[in-house]
Amino acid sequence: MTILYLLEDIRTPLLNNLVSLITHLGSEVFLLVGSLVVLWTIDKKWGYYLLFVASVGTTINQFLKNLFAVARPWIIDPEFTVVEQAKAGATGYSFPSGHTQTAVGFFGGIIRLTDHRLIRMLSLFMILAVSFSRMYLGVHTVYDVGVSILIGFVLVVLIHPIFFKYDKVYHSMIIGTIIALLYVIYMEVKLQNAVMSEIELDALKNAYTVFGLALAIPVIYHVDTKYLKYPTEAVWWAQLVKCIIGLSLMLTLRIVLKQPLYVITNGHNIADMIRYFILAVSGGLLWPITFKWFKRLS
Repeated sequence: MTILYLLEDIRTPLLNNLVSLITHLGSEVFLLVGSLVVLWTIDKKWGYYLLFVASVGTTINQFLKNLFAVARPWIIDPEFTVVEQAKAGATGYSFPSGHTQTAVGFFGGIIRLTDHRLIRMLSLFMILAVSFSRMYLGVHTVYDVGVSILIGFVLVVLIHPIFFKYDKVYHSMIIGTIIALLYVIYMEVKLQNAVMSEIELDALKNAYTVFGLALAIPVIYHVDTKYLKYPTEAVWWAQLVKCIIGLSLMLTLRIVLKQPLYVITNGHNIADMIRYFILAVSGGLLWPITFKWFKRLS
């Protein structure tokens, strides 16, 4: 807690707002947006790699959170204050840091994929910035952040040769789906007949959400590589239009699907699984149907 208290002393309203923006670079929304842009415009295998690292990493992160059940810093030490606006994104347990691990998975993956020096330096800066932001805001300890960096780094390094050297992409995705399913089962068994707090409810929701994404990834990969085979090439302004329209549709779909699915499933967490499965399939298969048309624009 010593370092957190030192960071607490340097807080200012302006810095709080700036760091609160930076921390969103480790959010689930940024991850999906970033991965889809890579998938749609740069290199599909790169995009699948980033999505898979994120999917497996999130499953491991959530499992560890609920296995160790470490409380947030301001709960452990009531004398410590958290930046209030950061609380909304810190609803679960503290160890390890999900935002940090997401940032390492995405930006670390970019570092592993490219030899461009400037992009590598910027990506490293993003990892350090997000890691710092979680401690500055008071939502994670140094230990939470450090372990997340280690897990993210290990996943980036281990998964890369599976995708790009041994070409075991589809098999890996199936294993990732099974791991996500096992996590859902683990959470359901653990919380069976238990009086669930807000943290447990949030953890169970996250388990189904991750499973929905993990279930969609091999479906997208199989259908694309066997049948759709959409192109990523287009002139720069067509790429921009493609991303703006596509991401707008994805974000709209994410909001619009939520309430109807909760009604249909009577509020069960399977609604989140279905929602993220539909989101992933829409972004990975349905919207890319238009990409041949975008490629012809000049």
